[in-house]
Amino acid sequence: MKKPTMQDIADELNVSRNTISRALRNKNGVSEQTKREVKAIAERIGYIYNKDKVEEAKSGSKHFILLVSSFAITQTGFFGIIIEELKDIVKENKDTIEVIEIPRDNIEQQTLILSKIKKYTSELTGIFILSHITNEFIENIINLKYPTVLIDHHSPKLKTDSVVSQNEFGTYDLVDYLIKQGIKEIGFIGNTSLSPSYRERYIGYRQALEDHSLAFDSSYVISDIQEEQKALFERISNLDKMPESWFCVNSGLAFILNTYLHSKGFSVPEDVSIVCFDDTDFSRQSSPPITCVGTDLKLLAKISYSRMGYRLLNPEESYTEIRILPEFYERASVLKSHTD
Repeated sequence: MKKPTMQDIADELNVSRNTISRALRNKNGVSEQTKREVKAIAERIGYIYNKDKVEEAKSGSKHFILLVSSFAITQTGFFGIIIEELKDIVKENKDTIEVIEIPRDNIEQQTLILSKIKKYTSELTGIFILSHITNEFIENIINLKYPTVLIDHHSPKLKTDSVVSQNEFGTYDLVDYLIKQGIKEIGFIGNTSLSPSYRERYIGYRQALEDHSLAFDSSYVISDIQEEQKALFERISNLDKMPESWFCVNSGLAFILNTYLHSKGFSVPEDVSIVCFDDTDFSRQSSPPITCVGTDLKLLAKISYSRMGYRLLNPEESYTEIRILPEFYERASVLKSHTD
């Protein structure tokens, strides 16, 4: 038999879980009539509001799990910074954290890891999930009912807290910057099916073109590219015409693009400008260094830990998504307007 939850009461009264939580805690802002109805339904379905869990979250050492895709593990200049910062924060708070690598395409291994986590009991406090694995796997983790925070990933299918970059706005800023330099032909490179973040960056790209009344040219869009040199080189070489500038969804692709352009005799930015998302060694050490936007990765980790702490103290409140606006880094990869 399914264990009754606060959501069951919320669904019956057609109100939010937050309202139910406040009613059960006898807080202000909820009518006496609603409090009576909530308590009556709770008693009828056998729901017990467990104050002990909240009190337990206020004190004592906590143990967390951080689930990370195999791909993210290898990206030490990006995801590695988030992992190390989160580990440092956990240690500073005298808590512990176990990092578990998740193979994105190995269902058997995912099942084994899920079974392992199911065997945890009181020693597990909460779960962090970094980057995209698969929605099905993440849903299975969320269904274990541990407090769960997604880091740099979200989806309409995943009902839990998340902390992500503000992808649309960051991309919009870059494309807007290009247009203000007098650049009108702007291409897009990135596999939009690989990550929700990449889809959002495509939306920001399109929005900036639309707001400046620039025509959209699909021949300049490479939205299904594998993130490897050979694949990108082949696609770029088959273009009929090179645009004035490219936006890349990450710094790795921007670095590969820059390499290709130089190998074919193009000068950056005199012939072609490049901008990208993510401020990493790829964007900083490129020749020339690449204009980009980048999220403060240590802040991403800090907010994720803070969100977990809040969730432990407020287990029944509505889920939230926190978006961090990336910083703009102007470098030498864009041909500046002579009208400045």
